[in-house]
Amino acid sequence: MGHEVHVVAYHIGSSMPLDNVRVHRIPNVPTYHKRSPGPSHQRPFLDLLVALKAMEVAGEVGFDVIDAYNHEGALVGMVVGRFMGIPVVFEAQGSLVQEMVKHGFAGYGLSPFHNVRIWTSIEKRINLLVDHIVPSSTGMARILEERFHVPSDRITVVSDGVNLDLYNPLNARPQKIMERYDLNKGPIVVYTGSLTPDKGVDYLIKAIPLVLRKRDATFLIVGDGNLPYYREMGKKLGVERSIVFTGRTPYFETPSFLNVADVAVDPKMEYEVGQSVYKVITYMAACKPIVAFDTPAHRFYLQHGFSAHLVPPGSVEALAEGIKNLLDNPRYASFLAQNAHHSAKAHSWDSKAEELVDVFHRVIGSRVG
Repeated sequence: MGHEVHVVAYHIGSSMPLDNVRVHRIPNVPTYHKRSPGPSHQRPFLDLLVALKAMEVAGEVGFDVIDAYNHEGALVGMVVGRFMGIPVVFEAQGSLVQEMVKHGFAGYGLSPFHNVRIWTSIEKRINLLVDHIVPSSTGMARILEERFHVPSDRITVVSDGVNLDLYNPLNARPQKIMERYDLNKGPIVVYTGSLTPDKGVDYLIKAIPLVLRKRDATFLIVGDGNLPYYREMGKKLGVERSIVFTGRTPYFETPSFLNVADVAVDPKMEYEVGQSVYKVITYMAACKPIVAFDTPAHRFYLQHGFSAHLVPPGSVEALAEGIKNLLDNPRYASFLAQNAHHSAKAHSWDSKAEELVDVFHRVIGSRVG
């Protein structure tokens, strides 16, 4: 779109090759290897390094606006923005306090660093002091207005986007993936994402024996997390031979894993308000029939019987029946997949980038005015 983008990031991770995008990483911190979501005691130090690196880059090239992702990024962005006079746009993806509580880093009656009241105050200050907030859902926008009293003219909803070129569906299954995991055994059901209970993986594993009572299938579980726990769960249920756990995989291989799927599943039952539903959008872009729980977050992108098969939340039996339904009815599955793929075009990177750039122009203009 003709803009120059500079990404300031941690020392770990891989860089996506994109035109007009430069990635600047902080110095290597040998003691920090964490790639999974959630807080850690080392991250304040790393965030300080990010702030220093951002100031260095801003001094060299000059930033018109800082796009800060999540509260942690917003806090860093505010420090840099205030020091160098640069407006900050905050992409809000859920609640800071909920994230801290979920990972056991905040609660009541704990030390000052972990006290939930202190983190609530920090979250409120971040929301009120940035120049503009971009939540990914109307639910998050409502919370920002009602709970944190952010003026509506400082909020613009931009839902999650997906790289349609990266997730372009293939006519044939990638043979490399099929051979690597010995998948030439009939229909394949795929899940991509973290392997943790809050992602609903327990529901999926428990649904597998119910599906296998009526038909054969291989369940390809793509992602990292508590692998020993889920391998043991599959073993106790007697279905370990029908589950393939890939462990951590490169980001750019995700489309290949989806292209081997006959059915894609998102078993997450509760999305926190404002939390990304990116997994579902990738399934849509890859033109896969989707089974998911009937939640508000899923209904924002999917319509039951038209672009997905949605089942009652929390029901292992309904999840299993939904998977079996799509495996047994390829015409229905294809109908859902084609409609989902068409709907994904409204969530392309290009369309979402245009919406975000419009926010940047308005924020920069308000500073100049």
